[in-house]
Amino acid sequence: EFVQASEALKADRIAGLGRALKDKTNVTMNIVEVPRAELPTFTYKARRWKDERLEGATSAGS
Repeated sequence: EFVQASEALKADRIAGLGRALKDKTNVTMNIVEVPRAELPTFTYKARRWKDERLEGATSAGS
């Protein structure tokens, strides 16, 4: 019974999220639950990002 109630609650929350998105954006979206491992990871910004804060701080003070 607990699993069924949990699944029903999850389905209700997903449906509520879809309604909230529709209310805010006026676009209907199909919301589905997927395991975290199936989501893509993005490392593009990490690869192109260079932290120049220390370098900039020392040259700005000169």
